[in-house]
Amino acid sequence: MLQTGKQGNSGRPEPAQDAPDRTADIRPIEPADIPAVAALYQRILMHRKEAAPASLASYLEEIFLNHPRFDADMPSRVYIDQKGAVGGFIGVLPAPMLLDGNPVRAAVAGSLMVDNPVENPLAGARLLRSVRSGPQDLSISETANDISMGMWEQMGDRALPRYSLQWIRVFRPAGFAAAALAERFKAARVLRPVASLTDSAAGPLYHSALFGSDDKPRKYSRKEIEGRDLIAHLLELSKHYGLHPDWDEGTLEWTLRHAGRKQRHGEMRSHVVQSPSGKLLGCHVYFARPGGMAWVLQVLSSPKAEATVVASLLDHARETGAVAVRGRVMPRTIAPLMRQRAFFLCNASTVIHTKNPDIQAAVDSGDAFITGLAAESWIRLIGDRFE
Repeated sequence: MLQTGKQGNSGRPEPAQDAPDRTADIRPIEPADIPAVAALYQRILMHRKEAAPASLASYLEEIFLNHPRFDADMPSRVYIDQKGAVGGFIGVLPAPMLLDGNPVRAAVAGSLMVDNPVENPLAGARLLRSVRSGPQDLSISETANDISMGMWEQMGDRALPRYSLQWIRVFRPAGFAAAALAERFKAARVLRPVASLTDSAAGPLYHSALFGSDDKPRKYSRKEIEGRDLIAHLLELSKHYGLHPDWDEGTLEWTLRHAGRKQRHGEMRSHVVQSPSGKLLGCHVYFARPGGMAWVLQVLSSPKAEATVVASLLDHARETGAVAVRGRVMPRTIAPLMRQRAFFLCNASTVIHTKNPDIQAAVDSGDAFITGLAAESWIRLIGDRFE
């Protein structure tokens, strides 16, 4: 995404008084830039006036400088304004992939921020162009808003509708409305008891509209898993896509550990779904708390098992008290979600840049695993708070 902000007290180091103005430049991020980038994030993305907490600065350093697959040829970048201060940032995550067994060098670009765009109107485009023109075979953004999407389009790339949609499945309408308000306004949490009573009283009236009358028993078993068992299943299921992450166990463990620290939407729950005979059907990973809106990080399934795995996810979320579930679609889950009476919207686009026609063909056909754990939805910078 791209966010912009007015020039203000960002905590950035000031150049020496006798230093001449420099030419604005784009360069790789350095450890010394982290406090300034944290200040930009705190003010521009979080819209908070107080100083950035130390936890945010340490997190930025860990994610963008100490990633286990860090690639010095594809670094995160900062925009240095004419005064020599950090005036913009774009985060880059290495994302090695495989296409039909062949290595693909990929980078995920996100957290695009520009300070004082009136004075630096081209800073955002320059940051994006710098990443897009890097040595990778594939560039991905999972969180492009209207401004940054416009930049991608001006450079010749387009949004991917089947990877950009978010889905929402509502179980308790009043509870869903209260939870949605509470995400924006903390004071709205007082509405939850009233919403719960409303849903309990009105449930029979809208049950058939929400759930239908022809639900059939699900032929699956589900159990909670974590650690190496979860990693093994994710590695196996990812290979059902022609284009998929080239994970190793260490990197995937590191990614899941970071994902588990996102507590804004509740505890991270991970399950494996199996057939009655014990065959692996899929996995789902999501965050939830009773009375809240569950947030899905990943759904992966074996071929032709998508409907069963989606049903398992929704059944579990409903049974454990979620008022609704939301997540990002993958092309193979759109039809099962439609049958489950989910509705769809778009508040951020997925976009790629590649010159490789085989990569483009895999993405266009829906045979690509390039979102969620494969991209940037797992990082705390997406939808979490730092105190």
